[in-house]
Amino acid sequence: MSDATTPDRAPNWGKRIGLGLLALLGLILLAVLGLWLWINSSAGRDFVEARIEGLEIAGQTVAIDGLDGSVLGGFGIDRLVLTDREGDWLIARDVQVDWSPRALLSKRLQVDALRVGDLDVLAQPVLVQGAPSEDPRITTFAFDDVALPDVSLAEPVIGQALQMQASGALRHGPDGGTADVLAKSDQGDRVVADLDWSPLLVLSGEAEVSGPAGGLLASLLRLDPDQSVSADVTTQDSVTQVKASINGAGFADLAIERGQSRVSVSGTVDPDPVPMLASVQPLLGGPARIDAVLPLDQGAPATVELRAPRLSLDAAGTRNDGTVQLSEVRLEADSLLQGFGPADFAVGRLVAEGRATIDG
Repeated sequence: MSDATTPDRAPNWGKRIGLGLLALLGLILLAVLGLWLWINSSAGRDFVEARIEGLEIAGQTVAIDGLDGSVLGGFGIDRLVLTDREGDWLIARDVQVDWSPRALLSKRLQVDALRVGDLDVLAQPVLVQGAPSEDPRITTFAFDDVALPDVSLAEPVIGQALQMQASGALRHGPDGGTADVLAKSDQGDRVVADLDWSPLLVLSGEAEVSGPAGGLLASLLRLDPDQSVSADVTTQDSVTQVKASINGAGFADLAIERGQSRVSVSGTVDPDPVPMLASVQPLLGGPARIDAVLPLDQGAPATVELRAPRLSLDAAGTRNDGTVQLSEVRLEADSLLQGFGPADFAVGRLVAEGRATIDG
């Protein structure tokens, strides 16, 4: 009688590796689930709140009270305070945020909804300039549904106290941006805008702006107490018209025409009705005529021509990446420094040539 022997089976490495990967995936899912549950617990929210309050950006610090909800999706804040080196300058109450944190992986801040029930702006912030970053964390932002039903601006902000409301959406990134805004103040200011802009900040869309004398817009433009401001942006086919006036006197009338490979801008600008441009008036000597061609394609030519009674400017160049590089610039000006120094000091005539770069 002979003994039968059973051969040893070769180990099934594929099955073992598969089971190992499955176990590792299960551990990762458990860890992610545990982290998600902890972040959305009271202890996790306290941790997030402490980390936010420990940050300082451009000299600004943040204080948060009453953080609830999911910080990885929709959450609320009872009270938020921004402080600079001179004290509190912004207080927001009843803040509701719905956002997509995964978008940060692509350097995009995506806020699907933002509502601030009560916003008090107490002063202009004191910003501290930091070192520029070579690789910015955020290159694109999108606020798709913004509601600010009760905004209070204190007197130190613009020289007078007022109330305003605003709602809409705002997006901006390397490819340009959009704004759909409705805003009004208790002084009669009103802004209705549905605008788009390119990387070179070329406008298109529709907008109506009106600011009565002594209102918010008049204060921001530093107009005289009896001056009002209005502006209209209209687009038909490929041409956008931009017109603005003060007390009915036009100070800007521009036409923007978009083609397949370029954008042309032409029109006039008169600084005389605008008090904050008073120092520019002696330099120009009157209304300025502007004609410019901005290329949309890489390597395409760009030209800028400005004509005013006392100043002329001619420039030519090309577009490279996100900039327009002007390789030829010629400036001729009479009394260039008149109005910028003592009344008895002026340069009779200046002719200059050089180069310039316009960032897009």
